[in-house]
Amino acid sequence: QVSVIAAAASIDVQAQIRDDFAQGEKLREKIESLGGFGEVASDPTKMTVAREFLKASDELLLSSVENVRDAVKAEAEKNRAAMEAMERRASERMDALRAQSEAQAKVLQDQVAQLTSMMAAVLGQRTGAVAETAGVTLDFGREDGGLGGGVPTASSPPEPESSPPEPESSPPEPES
Repeated sequence: QVSVIAAAASIDVQAQIRDDFAQGEKLREKIESLGGFGEVASDPTKMTVAREFLKASDELLLSSVENVRDAVKAEAEKNRAAMEAMERRASERMDALRAQSEAQAKVLQDQVAQLTSMMAAVLGQRTGAVAETAGVTLDFGREDGGLGGGVPTASSPPEPESSPPEPESSPPEPES
């Protein structure tokens, strides 16, 4: 009996191998008639036609592969949407920071202009007082300071009114 069971199993295995080979040959011929493996894989209609030549186990395997492919596509789309949202938020944040930076720069420019104006006023007052003391007239509205010529120079102070000449001193007399 064992030899009968072994012979039956052997016949079943041989029949299965023959069927698998015949199915593989029919599938190969069909795929070639549809334009080749690349053409069938890229065209869903041709893939459906080729699937008719698959046995149930191959169909199950192919369905599993397609499910994984669909899950990967869905995850990729979800990740793409999340990345776009992050990029949009980052761009909005950068725009807000840029606007804030521009506002701060404007405030700083205004402060520098105000300080420059104040320093010019203080410098004008000090320079004016020194010029009055020296008897020089300055005009800060002109590039040359109102002195004429390219480089401002101070004029000599006025000569003092004539005063009597000082007596010449004689050497001191020796003490005795």
